[in-house]
Amino acid sequence: MNFYAGVESPKLPSLEISTKWWVDGKPSQKVLGTLVIESGTFTELNIPDGSLLGENESEQIAIQGYQNGKEISLLNLQRISYSGGVDGEITNEKWSVGVVIVGHFASSWRELFFENISVKTHLLSDWAPPVALRPSLNPVVKDYKIEIPADSLLFHDSKFSLKMQWFHREQVTADELILSIYPSVIFSFEDVINFPDAYINYIQPFLNLVSFSTCQVDVITNVSANLCVDGLSKRVELYISGLPAPAGKKKTNTRYRNVIKFPSGSDECQTLFQNWYQLFELHNNSIREYFSISQTGSMYDYQNFPRIIGALEALGSNKFPNHTRISNEDFGLAKEAIRKSLSKDSSMKLLELVKNRPDLHSRIQSLLNLAPEEVREASRIVPDFVRRCVKTRNSLVHVNHEDIEFLGEEVSLAVMILEVFYASLILSDLGFESSNIMKMLNQRVGRMPVIYAANYLHASIELREGSR
Repeated sequence: MNFYAGVESPKLPSLEISTKWWVDGKPSQKVLGTLVIESGTFTELNIPDGSLLGENESEQIAIQGYQNGKEISLLNLQRISYSGGVDGEITNEKWSVGVVIVGHFASSWRELFFENISVKTHLLSDWAPPVALRPSLNPVVKDYKIEIPADSLLFHDSKFSLKMQWFHREQVTADELILSIYPSVIFSFEDVINFPDAYINYIQPFLNLVSFSTCQVDVITNVSANLCVDGLSKRVELYISGLPAPAGKKKTNTRYRNVIKFPSGSDECQTLFQNWYQLFELHNNSIREYFSISQTGSMYDYQNFPRIIGALEALGSNKFPNHTRISNEDFGLAKEAIRKSLSKDSSMKLLELVKNRPDLHSRIQSLLNLAPEEVREASRIVPDFVRRCVKTRNSLVHVNHEDIEFLGEEVSLAVMILEVFYASLILSDLGFESSNIMKMLNQRVGRMPVIYAANYLHASIELREGSR
């Protein structure tokens, strides 16, 4: 018998469920329809004959059905089309479905609370530590035993714990045995939680860490959970539309892909995840802005330029909350002078506009002083780099393209520098040594070293401005 083994990434689910459906509370009014779940990101219920609702009835409903003895609930619904039949009856009804729950009848999405949520993701198998399958084969009876890694605790605190679990899949024929293995992570909560809150505060930050580490966008592929119902635990499967989908094929060159290697021991795991979740809580808005930028080649464009500047601006505000343009004492004297010089109404209007916060240029410059020397050197290679960045951002945000300082490929080069600048600050806050940070960032597949980008950008600006 031939044997093949390897680690795989779970695929986004695609399936069809044909059964009878009814509106919650109206089980006697069933209609036949087909639920289509396409690659985990698009879900639609098609009812070719008949309908679940009348023309003017509220769409704030839940739809329920059975499949193979399992309860199914469809939530967050929107009727997207229907046709009028004979005598005004509705037919050929189509529904967009936001959430599918297999294993429980539910009426509302936010009323569901979970004890733990198990998530498989697109890239976790790439980031997780390599594992070896050790099957024991009996060639006479073609029987086998398999050892897979034990569950491992990655992180725990007072709110939740994070555990990695491995699953395997087998295909056995007369001539060969094919085994594949893939990981999932289990989020176990001290207090029950609804899925939207769990996703925003715990699952999404985990996906962001995997994305940051692998330089690709990680997404959820499968979700199962323990639902708390009347004090009892009930296992359910979840299919959620609208979550991000993979941007494209995964890169195959893994040699230098992972910026952050998966921690090798339990103490390192605890430290990395603890630092990451603390960082996410502290710089929530900034990190979300950073990860709104596509992590593929398309990130380097005018659309994303204001986003990377916005991420840096929010980071600067968080890191330097007490920075001011002038001393608070001088600012107080200036406000008092305005009150004495103008009428009450005029001074109030003017004082509403006068702030003592540092401007965007000052915030970015303050952050630059914290960056590794290689990033600071790159900013010095490009004349007035920070001023040019601020002016370009303002021009794009306020749609005044005459003042844009970076043209054509220059914006891509500028975003490359800014992205490395931001990533270096995040790695520093995660506790990585300054001497290693630039090695980690410069070895990324498909990314130009920051000094190269700065030299190219300087040359392009000189050539363009010198030809005027």
